[in-house]
Amino acid sequence: MKAARQDIILQILEKEKKIVASKLSERLKVSEDTIRRDLNELANQGLIRRVHSGAIRVGPAITDFNVRQDLNINEKVKLAKKAVHLIKEK
Repeated sequence: MKAARQDIILQILEKEKKIVASKLSERLKVSEDTIRRDLNELANQGLIRRVHSGAIRVGPAITDFNVRQDLNINEKVKLAKKAVHLIKEK
């Protein structure tokens, strides 16, 4: 059952490129926790990339800004905090 569900998730990602856990749980009629576990397993296998509230497929460069802004958020925050210290006040 889990393997079949994960295959469906991969098929959906092939078509939609980005999925949200809450919508996916409604669609597959399972809990969001189940979806999150599935997404984490698929990400650990390198088949998808986890993003805030869902996942995106692994593949060619992502050009959609709305998808890219959700990637590497922690790194972006760290970089911004370091940059603030480099800016001189006028």
